[in-house]
Amino acid sequence: MRRTEPTVLSALLKELLSDKNVFSKGLVEGKVLNSWRDVVGPYLADSTSKLTLRDGVIYASFSSAAAANDFFMRRSVILAALNKIAGFKLIRFIHVSLG
Repeated sequence: MRRTEPTVLSALLKELLSDKNVFSKGLVEGKVLNSWRDVVGPYLADSTSKLTLRDGVIYASFSSAAAANDFFMRRSVILAALNKIAGFKLIRFIHVSLG
């Protein structure tokens, strides 16, 4: 949208970071992934060998079966906590693998 009138910088930044903007979604995804350790705890975080978020699905790869099993038992609580951090239902599912 082209503007012809001067606009306050704070208003432009607010528009840029609004929920409907692609930049804000990327920021929220980064915030969620960066909070992984705080949400799952140090044991599961240290056992996570790969973590990505794509199209509402987190792909988490664990280095041990015991860690993956522990994660499965807490998956719904972890999913709710991550979506709470996002502020909306960003994550639909968490896919777990070993490796």
